[in-house]
This record gives sequence, C-alpha cells and structure tokens, in this order.
Amino acid sequence: MDVLEPKYYAAVGMVMTLIAVIFLFLMGNALVHSTKNFRQGHITELNYEVDAESVDL
Repeated sequence: MDVLEPKYYAAVGMVMTLIAVIFLFLMGNALVHSTKNFRQGHITELNYEVDAESVDL
C-alpha cells in the first residue's frame, strides 16, 4: 500500500481541484446571469420613470 499512497493522494487532489474549478465556474456563471438580470430590470425601471416624467409634461 506504500506504493499506492502517493498516487491515491494525487488522485484525491485532482478530484478536489476539479470540483473547485467546476464550483467557481458555476458561481461565476450565476453571478454574471444575476447581474445581467439586475441591470436589465434597472434599465427598464429607469426607462419607465423617464416615460412617466415625459407624460406629466
């Protein structure tokens, strides 16, 4: 078992690294998606306010 231990630790390290990279990718993707939705809603809200002000004139 002494010969397999370094390979085992290397495999566990690779799996943990892969999981971390996938996690960071998914979190980054979710952050970009939510930011786009927020900005789109904010722009729509601003356009609505500008339209409401122009109607009052």
